[in-house]
Amino acid sequence: TIGGASGPLYGTFFLRMAGECGDSPEIDLPVLLRAMEAGVAGVQARGRSQAGEKTMLDAWLPALEAMRG
Repeated sequence: TIGGASGPLYGTFFLRMAGECGDSPEIDLPVLLRAMEAGVAGVQARGRSQAGEKTMLDAWLPALEAMRG
């Protein structure tokens, strides 16, 4: 288990990602990118946070930008 505030945030992240992937038999880069965007948006909404606030978003937002190329 994950304690503290991070449990609900990780849960939101992965549930949003899974919802975006749906029943896709394969997860290619475009699907992964949409899933990552959905997960990050969920964490931003649930945590009411943005980049620069020393949260997990400070790792995920640059990763998302790198994926976008």
